[in-house]
Amino acid sequence: MKKTGNHTRSTSLLRKYIFILIGAILLFPISFPAVGGIFYLVMDTFYEAKKPVYYNNIRLEEEVHQTANRLGGASKTEIEQEISLLKEKYPQSSLFWVNNDDLLERTWGEPKHVKENWDATAALDFMKKSYYADPFTVLAFIGEGQDEGFMVFQISKEYLGEKMNRYIEVYGGYYYIGGVIAVFVLFLVISYIFFHRIRKRLVDLQQAMTSNDISAIPEPVDVGKRDEIGLLKETFNDMIETLKTSRKKEQEEERLRRELIANLSHDLRTPLTVLRGQMYTIQRQIESEEGRNAIAVADDKITYLSELIENLLSYSLLSSHRYPYHEKEVNLVQIIRRCVADWYAIFEQHDFEVDINLPEEKMVMRLDPKWLQRIVDNVFQNVLRHAEEGRYMQVGMKEGEKAITLWITDKGPGFAGSVVHSEGTGVGLRIIALMTKDMNIDWNVHSDHNGSTHYFVWKKPFHIGESEGRGEMS
Repeated sequence: MKKTGNHTRSTSLLRKYIFILIGAILLFPISFPAVGGIFYLVMDTFYEAKKPVYYNNIRLEEEVHQTANRLGGASKTEIEQEISLLKEKYPQSSLFWVNNDDLLERTWGEPKHVKENWDATAALDFMKKSYYADPFTVLAFIGEGQDEGFMVFQISKEYLGEKMNRYIEVYGGYYYIGGVIAVFVLFLVISYIFFHRIRKRLVDLQQAMTSNDISAIPEPVDVGKRDEIGLLKETFNDMIETLKTSRKKEQEEERLRRELIANLSHDLRTPLTVLRGQMYTIQRQIESEEGRNAIAVADDKITYLSELIENLLSYSLLSSHRYPYHEKEVNLVQIIRRCVADWYAIFEQHDFEVDINLPEEKMVMRLDPKWLQRIVDNVFQNVLRHAEEGRYMQVGMKEGEKAITLWITDKGPGFAGSVVHSEGTGVGLRIIALMTKDMNIDWNVHSDHNGSTHYFVWKKPFHIGESEGRGEMS
């Protein structure tokens, strides 16, 4: 199901990001004239919106001179009409007319620096005040000479392009730099979106791979785009399919193994029972001490083999959750006393010193007494088989503020100096591990060269009348 090739390379994340970098490199120098042009258009539109009309000062000066030149030899009425038309065309302007006698004839609007008498000195002073000043002023002589008077045109520089050019010179650089920064910010935003999407897809994949249940197999994920992450998701889905197939095969093999153990256990019980009966008959007919000892050893091995077969069957049932569990309210101390009584004679035959340290008061809780007895029996079997050298066993129990503790101690060689926890060594101890786990009993074995101690702890509070552990099973 692995998919590679040109399609993957053409949609690779690396290539996409290279395209983003190349686009940014090409866009950055182009942004200077582009942003400048955009800024000029925006500022021009903004400036036009603030004033009614935009006038060009050069064209305006030419128009005033042309009008004054046409008025050469015109009558007073004609001059007034032409100047009035000019005022109507430029309503923001102010005008005045001085006749050929150097006297103020008429004004339009509110012109500045106006006088009644205009000799050469007054005209020269007026020109000096108006030069490079606001308002913009144009003085034009009527006709071709200077003996027919003159007209003056004034308009605020606010309505000319000159002020806008100064505005651009002062503030244009800031907006220009701001535009370039905007292009850079745009690159950062696009890069952030690109990597944010990558991170989101990786986080989704991580969440699909994360599970609180270590035994659970994750569900397949949506592949989406077939880039590097898409191929990673495809590989993840392939792994899930492989795990499901392997899990199914493992479960089938486990089922067959358990069935084989169960069938072998049942099949071996009958010949062992017949063999034990025949050994008992042979023992009655043998008179020599050596023969009887040999028969006793053989009988002991048959007993051990029978116990092993029983443990194998129990382990198979426990691991498949088919071992019967019927809990009820019991006296924990009484069950332990009965277990010790059942094994006491056997331990005496093997010259064991048995130290019993059990309380007199009841300790009531709810559990399956057969399960508890099976746990204690397996510990006693382990002591009898592996701690015969020390020939000592102590069974004790005490109730504390937070728990009830049962311990079984021997003085055998120990488990090679190790500390055995819930896994155990051998089928018997593995059965104990499964049973204590299902019954919510904390079990630990502390072992060294001086012996071993099994600790079984029931933590308080005990909910009498409610099920603990596995509960009812069939």
